[in-house]
Parts: sequence; structure tokens; C-alpha cells
Amino acid sequence: RECTVRGAGGRSGRLEKAVAQTAAPPDPSPPATDRQLSTIHSLAGSKVAPSGTAALAALIKDSDTLTFLDLSSCELGAGDIAQLTAAIKSNQQSALCELRLACNDLGQEGAVSVARSLFINQSICSLDLRRVGMGASGAAYIAQSLKSNCTLTNLDLTENRIEASGAAAIADALETNTTLQVLKLAKNEIDAESTGVLAEMLKSNTSLQILVLARNRVRESGAYYIAEALEHNSSLRTLDLSFNDIGPEGASILGEALQENSTLQELWLVCNGLGATGTAALAESLSSNTGLSTLSLESNAITDSGAISLAEMLRTNTGLKKLFLRRNTLSGTGRAELVHGLQSNSTVIMLE
Repeated sequence: RECTVRGAGGRSGRLEKAVAQTAAPPDPSPPATDRQLSTIHSLAGSKVAPSGTAALAALIKDSDTLTFLDLSSCELGAGDIAQLTAAIKSNQQSALCELRLACNDLGQEGAVSVARSLFINQSICSLDLRRVGMGASGAAYIAQSLKSNCTLTNLDLTENRIEASGAAAIADALETNTTLQVLKLAKNEIDAESTGVLAEMLKSNTSLQILVLARNRVRESGAYYIAEALEHNSSLRTLDLSFNDIGPEGASILGEALQENSTLQELWLVCNGLGATGTAALAESLSSNTGLSTLSLESNAITDSGAISLAEMLRTNTGLKKLFLRRNTLSGTGRAELVHGLQSNSTVIMLE
């Protein structure tokens, strides 16, 4: 068995997906005709003129081979989106599977256009709407479309200020939606009470596998709601609560839930002020948990005493494979304790 051990000050890692994501394919060979075009991703980051929007709309309307379209950061406005989504709606043979519209000025009006296309389109499975300024009202329209759409599996609404009402609308839609698997709601000013509404949805939802709530205002009381939901939910595989100030008590509450939940595989708690107390509570819970395979406790003011608690957990835990502890304050003594814990562990393959 090979186990990689790196210092606590290493580079930050990327969130590993529990559900395979559709990646942008390589640039295709020059097509013989427009109808043979399958991917467009070279436009991302370039300003699209009105004539370019019209040309794209015409292509989308007629193409039955286009599967991937990346228009991120193209300075598109609500009017441009209206043209493009109208083309999507009119093409009943559309093969478009992944649509990226991140970092454009859609606003509420653009979100309405996208939502209306989702009522009709039966091909789009991945939709990237990061930083499009939709706000709570725009999120409500997107949520309404989720009640009837049965093809979308991946939805990214990161940094849209959807706030409490937007989160509530999304939660309400997912009470009945059975196809969405990935939902990213990072940086949306979602507070503890709104987290509670989303948590209530998790008790009955059976399709969602990845939920990202990083950089919101979940806090300790929100962590309580999430923990309660985890005791009932069996579909969620990845939960990201990074940068939410859940504190030691929040970590302890989540730890108790993990004693009941055996299906969550990844838990990301970066920068939550866990300290030694919160770390010890999590470690104690994980001594018997066999489902969690990845745990990130980076930037949590963990000292040597926390490392000792984690080392004890490693001696008995049989499920954990990756443990991230970067940017904590471990001395040589704390690192040595972790190494000793690994010597009795047969499953961990990465400790950073």
C-alpha cells in the first residue's frame, strides 16, 4: 500500500467530484458543415457581437450534433440570451447536453429566458449559471422549471445572491424533482434558516448526490439542520460546507450525524474554526464510520492535540482514504502522531 504524506502547508487541492462531470472535449477538426459541429468552447472569454449572437442562434436552431456550448464571460446580456434560448426551444432534435453561460449579465430577465427553455428542452443535462446576477427572483424562475424538467442533472448557481427566498424556491422544486444530482449554491448569502429549508428537502430527496454550500452563512445552527437531514438522507455523496463558521459545536453535531449516516463519502469543512474541540468530536465519530472516504479540515486552527485525536481515529477507522489538513498549526510532534496513526491504518492513501 502506498500512502502519500505531505506537509500541512502544501497547495490547496481541488474538490473531487463524486459524480462524473461532462468535460469540455478537445477542439474538433474543422467540420465539413455547420450541422456536423459538436462542440463550441473557443468563444469563452471573448465578446460576442450582436451579429455573432444571431449566427449562434441560427446554428443552435438547426444543429442536431452540437452537444457542448461554452459562452462564459462573453459579455452577453438578457437580449442575447433570449435569442439563444429561443433557438434552443425551437430545436426539437437538439443534442445540446452542456451549456455554460457563467459570468454574463443575464439578470432576472435572462434567467427567465433560460428557465423557459428548460420547460421545453429535453437534452441539456449540465447548466452553468455562475455569477450571472439572477438574484432571488431569477432563481425562483429556474426553480419553477425544475419542477417539470427531467433531464438536467448538474446545476451551478454559484454567486448569484439568491438569498433566503431563492434558496427556498430551489428547495421546494427539489421536493419533487428526481433527476438533479449536482447542485452548487456557493456564495449566495444563504443563512442558517435558509439552510434549514434546504435541509428539510434533503430528508425526502433521493436524487441529489453533490451539494455545495461553501461561503454562505450556515453557522452552528445551520449545521444542526444539515446534521438532522443527514440522519434521514441516503443519496447525498458529497457535502461542501467550507467557509461557513460552523465552529466546534457545529462540527460536533455533524459528527453525531455521521454515526448514523453511512452513505456520505466526502465532507469539506475548510476554514470553519473547528479548533481542537471540534476536531476531537469529529474524530471520535469517525472511529466507527465506514462510509466517509474524504475529509477536508484545512485552515481550522488544528493544533497538536487535534492531531492526536485524528491519529487515534486513524487506528480504528476503515473507510477514510483522503484526509486534508493543510494550513493548520501542527508541529513535528503532531505530524509524528499522525504518522504513527497511519501505521495501524490500511485504507488511507493520502494525507496532506
